[in-house]
Amino acid sequence: MRKTLTPGRDRSGSIAQAGVAQQVAPANDARLAMSFQNTSDTDMRLTESGVAASAANGFLIGPGDLVEIETTRAISVFCASAGKTFASTER
Repeated sequence: MRKTLTPGRDRSGSIAQAGVAQQVAPANDARLAMSFQNTSDTDMRLTESGVAASAANGFLIGPGDLVEIETTRAISVFCASAGKTFASTER
């Protein structure tokens, strides 16, 4: 069976500054879900609670890991290395 992706808003990016949380997506009451994949070779931390991610706060997303998030709150990512990439789509 062939699956197609639901059209959504691209929230992909890269880590701008090492060791500093950055917003992947702001709070959005219309959001149904968000896909997030760590496309780098380095662990990332992701929060979906509206609180900034940190080295000790958030879900650990390993290299290549893909998660589906169902929240309307702000989503934040943290990585210890700058330039690391992630793919993300908000629906």
